[in-house]
Amino acid sequence: MNFEILKKNQPKVIKLLENSFMKNRLVHTYLFEGPSGTNKVEAAFYLACLLFCENSEKPCLKCKNCQMILNKTHPSVFYITPETEVIKKQQIESLIHEFSLTALVEGKRVFIIDGIEKANIFAANSILKFLEEMHENDYGILISENLSSILPTIRSRSQIINFHKTSEGDVVKELVSENVDEQLARVIVKLTNSVSEGLELANDKLFTYVYDLAIKIIKTIILKEDFPLIVLNREGNELLREKEKKYHHYFLNMLVLFNNDMLYFSLGNRDKIVFSEVIDEYKARIEIINEKIIKNIEYIMEMKERINSNVNLDLLYTDLFIETGKLNG
Repeated sequence: MNFEILKKNQPKVIKLLENSFMKNRLVHTYLFEGPSGTNKVEAAFYLACLLFCENSEKPCLKCKNCQMILNKTHPSVFYITPETEVIKKQQIESLIHEFSLTALVEGKRVFIIDGIEKANIFAANSILKFLEEMHENDYGILISENLSSILPTIRSRSQIINFHKTSEGDVVKELVSENVDEQLARVIVKLTNSVSEGLELANDKLFTYVYDLAIKIIKTIILKEDFPLIVLNREGNELLREKEKKYHHYFLNMLVLFNNDMLYFSLGNRDKIVFSEVIDEYKARIEIINEKIIKNIEYIMEMKERINSNVNLDLLYTDLFIETGKLNG
């Protein structure tokens, strides 16, 4: 976890947490709220390190406690994330059970629930009951991208801390400074506005494979020297076999970004173009009819919805490229 990026992007949050800790004014339940990529998880672990650090300069990030927290192995720090896009009652019951086992042990305990808005109603009610029964040395950190989806009773029992979105330009600069290709960085920032998450994507071989495949498809659409479906079947086997849906969303999102680029190109708004290297290289071959581009985007978005259900991926991509091929001539 890169706490330097956290401190740079969320200085007000860090100041609030550090001052509250030093003045012994920490509350028992925090709700970290803000868009994706705003370092909320890093802030949660930073606060946990503040609470457990063994050294005078807190958090040192080097002592045994800090290291265990950062490695997610500390016995008194519990981290929960959604299972298959949902936080389930069983997860909260397991958390409550773990807390009951350590109830007789002196010292602080911390739980972090990432994606609290994804708790189903049974899990949400269990969380609410749990918050009502927390002990003096218990601390909870709830993390959300959608405050309105959380039970008002949970919100009312938490101190809400707002995390502000970092500018895309700053994130791109940070990624490029970490040796990420600039065009790849511009794509990544549209998928996650987080430097740490962006670096993970840049180092994810399957993600970069999907990115390279999207570039090949985009060039094929512009040059019209081949058919996108043929290129996909020839070079996209790894994507077609991939069961993890997020990579298909990445691929479809890249196609949406390209179509948006076509609209920006037609308007002469180059600063907003993501795939600028490809556009610059082949701009003499680009033909644009805005109505068709908009229909392309609508159809790709429809495919994104279908991805969320159990669909045959070969048929989905066949439908996509046949229909968009009709539009693009």
